Amino acid sequence: MSASRTSLIVLGAAGKMGAMVTEHIKSSPACVLAGAFDLAPGPGIQACGRLKAALKKAGAAIEFTGPEAAAAYARICAELGKPIVIGSTGFNGAQLSAIKGFSTAIPVFLSPNMSPA
Repeated sequence: MSASRTSLIVLGAAGKMGAMVTEHIKSSPACVLAGAFDLAPGPGIQACGRLKAALKKAGAAIEFTGPEAAAAYARICAELGKPIVIGSTGFNGAQLSAIKGFSTAIPVFLSPNMSPA
C-alpha cells in the first residue's frame, strides 16, 4: 500500500522563496504541485484569478507573497477549509489579528523566517 501524496498550492511562486518551494514540491515523493500562482503569471505559474478552483482540489497552500496578500489568502483558505503555511513578513496588527481569527477555522502555520541561509 502506497501513501498518498499531499497536494499543495504555492502562492508567490515567481519570487525567490516561492520558486524554491515549488521546485522542492516537484521533486518530493511525498507532495504533488496542485498549482503555482503569482500576480505575474509565466511558464508554469498561473494568474491568481484561478486560485479558488485549484485550491478546492488541493490539500493546503504555502504562501510567500507579502502581508496584505497573505492575509487575503488566509481568508480564502479559511472560506474553503484549507490549511495555509504563511512565510511572509511585515504584518501590522490588523493583519495579524485577521490571520489569528482565521486560525480558529483552519490550521495556520505562521513563520515569517523561513530563509534557508
